[in-house]
Amino acid sequence: MANSTISKGNKEMILKKKDMQLSSWNRILSKKHYSQPITFNNKYQGIASVSIIEKVSAPLTIHNYFGDVLIVNDNYKWMQVALIDQHFWLTVMFNEFDELVQLYFDISKSNHFENRDNPYFYDLFLDIVMTNNGNIYILDKEELLQALHQKVISTQDYQLALDTTSTLNNYLSQNIDDVLQKTNNLYFQLKSKII
Repeated sequence: MANSTISKGNKEMILKKKDMQLSSWNRILSKKHYSQPITFNNKYQGIASVSIIEKVSAPLTIHNYFGDVLIVNDNYKWMQVALIDQHFWLTVMFNEFDELVQLYFDISKSNHFENRDNPYFYDLFLDIVMTNNGNIYILDKEELLQALHQKVISTQDYQLALDTTSTLNNYLSQNIDDVLQKTNNLYFQLKSKII
């Protein structure tokens, strides 16, 4: 699949390919990584991983309309979950004290598992964030619409992103405590295998 590009103001907009081992993150200087197959809700198959980010070149704080969030720093941990035939990719950030920072759902065009050790996905711009206190936010609607207008994505991709976001947002809203508990349980299970 070729990368599609458009101009976003002075910034080039592309349909990005992202992988589980964070290969394109030059900010990460050293890390440990572990992944394993998982089954979610006795129904969905996929891969879960944890990366212990030992050293970064600089911390990264994201500035959202709901506040600033430090998402990567020395000794932060990122857990990722990718499910087969689903159109989202979950990244959960934990700080150096193993405290949950946030859950971040990239809405994906497709998740690929040819390489079990390093699955990847194509990002469909739209995102859902669940904060550590259970607040839920949908991000980047304007980027999704711009990508459609500039033909970076198709009408079908656009509708897929909207439908997936709606379904996922409804599920999260109705299952906040369960999602947070399952997230923490899976994180500590994975982390125990890497240390």
